[in-house]
Amino acid sequence: MDNSRSAWSRKRKRPGWDRLLEEARERGFRHIIAYHPDRLMRQPRDLEELLQVSDDHAITLHGEANRRDLSDPDDRFILRIEVAHACRSSDDTSRRLKSAMQDRAREGKPQGGVRRFGYAKGGMTIVEEEAEIVRKVFDRYLKGEGAAPLAKDLHRRGTQTAGGKAWSAGTVRGLLDSRHGRARRGHQR
Repeated sequence: MDNSRSAWSRKRKRPGWDRLLEEARERGFRHIIAYHPDRLMRQPRDLEELLQVSDDHAITLHGEANRRDLSDPDDRFILRIEVAHACRSSDDTSRRLKSAMQDRAREGKPQGGVRRFGYAKGGMTIVEEEAEIVRKVFDRYLKGEGAAPLAKDLHRRGTQTAGGKAWSAGTVRGLLDSRHGRARRGHQR
């Protein structure tokens, strides 16, 4: 449905979810199959949207471990509890991760994640050969050269990203926009 898209975030667009609801309204299908309701929705408003559609079409939600008849008041009650629990669990995970990231920022430690071009794994040690390329890219960009020509030149020279892929205008822009290139460490509060 929405692979790699979190059902937790209130702001994130989920086109697969929107399409599911729209098709349920238009085509009136009666069954939805999901591994577990919390893989489908983690926000109570998502469940309420689905229940509104189900009021017209009597949808049954099938999961690996259970089946919920969305027209049955008891199943609706249980689903509301499950979705509220999933929402709370996601909020707790988010709070813990934000706290850990703030601690790392306070201590001046790297955030982790993928290795950045110009830095060794861990993000604290400069890889001089790559750092020289970064400096040249910045210098050429500041002189007016665009991201696409820079990417083509890096590709022509056989220089790959830290992930071993070919440079593109987008990855060059990412390098230029990165706080890593400006030697800044920050964290969202």
